[in-house]
Amino acid sequence: MAKSDTDDQSVTFRIPRALKNKINQRAEMKGVKLSEYLRELLTSVVEDRVCQAERERIKELENQTFLKSKEFMQLLVWMYSKREAQKYNKETDYLDDHIKTLKQVGDHVPVDLSKEFDKVLKSLLSIDRDNSYSTYDFIKGYGEKEKFDFEKLEKFLLSKPIKVPNLPPFPLKKTR
Repeated sequence: MAKSDTDDQSVTFRIPRALKNKINQRAEMKGVKLSEYLRELLTSVVEDRVCQAERERIKELENQTFLKSKEFMQLLVWMYSKREAQKYNKETDYLDDHIKTLKQVGDHVPVDLSKEFDKVLKSLLSIDRDNSYSTYDFIKGYGEKEKFDFEKLEKFLLSKPIKVPNLPPFPLKKTR
């Protein structure tokens, strides 16, 4: 195939000598020609593949941070408490705070669990808009479709071991 028959284009630009030396070293380490190394590098930048592992790690850390946040823990404790006391209490239920937290959950849990939290959000929004509601639909629901699946939540929360940081031993008081 003649060179004029290809779609490849040439790009020419200047770079500092030190940078070129580093690029040459990396190409040699990979065992490829400089032009091949640069094509691969530019392609990975343009296709947004650079730092993909780091971005995934950051996303995982954000998920862990949210799932360990005080707001998320408060939401879970509140949801479990409503299994016993289902009545709406304007003074202690803090609907606005729970609604705000629920709107963030979908970014941090699997889709099937996100749909469960949507049931809670729907129930809270109904109460927030219409004061005639006195109980939460997500606890008993109108059939299994509207009822929050606490078992699904528990499987998710207990599916991975909780990483506990290494802490110094708790000092015990000596008894006399």
